[in-house]
Amino acid sequence: MFVDSIHWLTLPDQDYVLEASPEDYHALSPYLYAEKAYLGTPMDSAIRAYIRNGKRVTSGDMACKVLEPFQQGSCWDTIVLAQSYPDRYALNPPLARLLHEVPLHFGTYLGLSHLGPLAAVEFIPLMHWTMQRQALVVFSEQRILPWKEEDVDFSEQGLFLSRKEEGPYPRTDMAVAMEVRPAGGALELHYEGKHEWSHSNAETIIASLIRKYSPDQIFIQSALHHVFDSDSAPAVHRRAEDAHSGDVWIQLAEWLSLNQPEPGTRVLLAAGDDHHQMSVCSVTVHSMPALNLLTFSEGEICHEESGLYDRKDQRTAAQDSSTYASSLSR
Repeated sequence: MFVDSIHWLTLPDQDYVLEASPEDYHALSPYLYAEKAYLGTPMDSAIRAYIRNGKRVTSGDMACKVLEPFQQGSCWDTIVLAQSYPDRYALNPPLARLLHEVPLHFGTYLGLSHLGPLAAVEFIPLMHWTMQRQALVVFSEQRILPWKEEDVDFSEQGLFLSRKEEGPYPRTDMAVAMEVRPAGGALELHYEGKHEWSHSNAETIIASLIRKYSPDQIFIQSALHHVFDSDSAPAVHRRAEDAHSGDVWIQLAEWLSLNQPEPGTRVLLAAGDDHHQMSVCSVTVHSMPALNLLTFSEGEICHEESGLYDRKDQRTAAQDSSTYASSLSR
């Protein structure tokens, strides 16, 4: 399997605002009820919002944005959307929205949910099953509530690490779209598989992968750098902010754009989570893929909207983004 292009965007946390009582609370309520049921999050928690032209940008908007570079009207065997966090408007599924609004045609459309960062690699077997000529994969994640500090239990090693002590690794919301082909592309992918990791065997796993693939570079899920940093693997990379399921691909795209490696360069991607799961693939660079870092236009973030608002405060003029999605491509 080959990747011919990578298009991505990130939304920095500093460009978000917090709202105590957003105007779209009625649309947010299904999301908040789920958070309360599964995680015990209070219904009156402050809500994160990324505001553009007075409107709240959602993960669906982000996914639409990274698909803009593809030719309108083009046909694809498959599109796979990988997303674990619900959309801000949870009753409007992002995959259904993509099929309705994006000017592309797909024979098969599939969604991957609840895989978290592992989706970065676990889409590969799915593509082998569905793709004939060309396909698209999209990763998109946006946190609606502020990142919750939590404890991570490594009790099988006699360890118990508190994020409150070490500080939660910074996250960034993102969307990534990649063009995938079965043969003849820029980046050749080989699915290695899933591994169960722990603090006691993490370096052993990486060392065995290094012996097997002899990679020139290794890109590991940024939030797990404290687990896999090792003198035996000096070419390990990470970002200052973890980008969820798009993290290792954004790392790779940023590195490719800066270094333009020689054909034959070998890379290892290891996507993982705090639940001791790691999915790995190898990448061989045959040529440079198309790389496109997308942004929402400068000056479109309404910084004057920042602050905590009372439910009766009408200063926020934000609208439901489902009514303006077409404006994102203008």
